[in-house]
Amino acid sequence: MAYTGRDFDCDVVIVGAGLSGLTAAYTLLKHDSNLDVRILEASDRIGGEILTKTLKCANGETDQFDLGAYHIPEKQKEINDLLAELDIQKYPQYEEGKKSLELLDGQVKSVLGPIMMPVGITALLDLVSFFIKVGSASNAINLENPQLSVNAADLDGTSMEDFCKKTAWTTGGADLMDMMVMAFHERAPAHISVMEHLYLIKSRGGLMALESGYNTKIKGGMYQVCQKLVAHIKEENIHTREKVVSIAQEDRLERELVRTQSGKVVSAKHVVVAVPLSNIADLEFIPPFAIEMPAPPYTLGSISFVATYSQPFWRDAGFSGHFISLLSILAQIRELPQAGPLAIVMDGESTNGHAALFGSLVTGNMRNPTWVTDKLKTMDERKAVVLTKLAEIFGRQAEQAIDYADHVWEPQEGVQEMSKFMDKFAFFSQSSGRVHWAGTHVSPWAGNMNGAVHSGILAANDIIEQMK
Repeated sequence: MAYTGRDFDCDVVIVGAGLSGLTAAYTLLKHDSNLDVRILEASDRIGGEILTKTLKCANGETDQFDLGAYHIPEKQKEINDLLAELDIQKYPQYEEGKKSLELLDGQVKSVLGPIMMPVGITALLDLVSFFIKVGSASNAINLENPQLSVNAADLDGTSMEDFCKKTAWTTGGADLMDMMVMAFHERAPAHISVMEHLYLIKSRGGLMALESGYNTKIKGGMYQVCQKLVAHIKEENIHTREKVVSIAQEDRLERELVRTQSGKVVSAKHVVVAVPLSNIADLEFIPPFAIEMPAPPYTLGSISFVATYSQPFWRDAGFSGHFISLLSILAQIRELPQAGPLAIVMDGESTNGHAALFGSLVTGNMRNPTWVTDKLKTMDERKAVVLTKLAEIFGRQAEQAIDYADHVWEPQEGVQEMSKFMDKFAFFSQSSGRVHWAGTHVSPWAGNMNGAVHSGILAANDIIEQMK
């Protein structure tokens, strides 16, 4: 590909304005405020999976509610350190009262105590055994260089589907294991390597951090994090609607040429690629990587929603607002009657005490990833289904929502079976952190807010080290 000119030169180009890319830029500028750092973002907004919207509430007021990333576990170090550094306040997730579980037969059971109690004690013991094995194995993962972990090749060559089959000794336990993996990754267990699962657990602070629950939220919404990072980066250095299509080494110069779909060409000493795997697969690298870049995994979509109310009526009835559907989640990967599509619900109270329920719907299943969105094309159609199901769980007052909003997170197409690329070290090649190609650092975020911050910091520190 011939390049005829440049639109501008800079020190670092970051591809992607999600939390990982923003954190990388922030870390670089904190090290040296004189660096010229530019971010190129394909969409018309920043934040990636962070999405905060304004909704109507009680007494004619409005407030901010998250429709994307939502919770911050207290024990996840990188994200909590960043929040403290940016002086962003948190508040606790409401969890008191009965929790509800929809079983595979469509029945909804409510209990005081662990939400999984209705499946039976033997299945719970099976799940505990699973957690113990996973927790112990994740402790041995090397976050900086996962390929140096013990039995790395075997871990990366085994799917979580096979791991769960070998681990489970009860049918109920197998159901819970599959559901946990699905909820954790929004991907089928067959499409996730054991290494990836263990790496993500370790990057989120370990099993104890996950067991502590997603127990805090951001006052004023998660988008505040992006706003404060942008205040350091400067808005003029972030270019939206600029989808990067190729990254090329410039002849005889230690620089990279980044080309966008609009035709812009940017020259930089370093490039950080901080986007999901499916987006990386669309990029052209000139010359190609020395290693083969595997196809991205198949990610199931979801629809997040928020419904606001005049008061938290579910609390008055003794409910925590927490609901999870074993049926809807597992129907994405198994031949089950689809009772959903409601998958998860929790109390969504805002910073200012405005009552709300937050949750998610599935978009479809492995055979038809968009059957839900094909059937429920409009927000009003989805609202009717959501409020009807909420009324079945929490009572008729759920139908009297003041406001409602949702956001469709589309499925990401990729390979259909993990076995098609397991032998290529798919996880090591990309997801575990960094691939170096000349001055380019491929550092896709690791599927959660703490992983995004961790990935961005790693990429920035790689560049800082090279600048010495």
